[in-house]
Amino acid sequence: MTGYPNRDTVTRMDPLDIGMRIKETRIRMGRTNAAQFARDVGIQPHTLWRYEAGQTRPGIETAAALARELKVSMEWLLTGEGRGPDVEPKKAGIA
Repeated sequence: MTGYPNRDTVTRMDPLDIGMRIKETRIRMGRTNAAQFARDVGIQPHTLWRYEAGQTRPGIETAAALARELKVSMEWLLTGEGRGPDVEPKKAGIA
């Protein structure tokens, strides 16, 4: 898959898997303030929480914004395939 996934592919994607990739990558990047991260993406904090909890999945435009902010490909964000996070886990208290 290259570029944007088609609508049929998006509807088959598991929201829980997408949410786990969002949350784990956000935290690995040291972005522990979920509310600020949500604002940086351009969504409400409760919307981010719903994505991360696997209650719903983002639409294409929001997925693209999340992928940009997380510095991953949209393909990886939605499917787990493609260019994923290239960050080392940040440790609390270590700069």
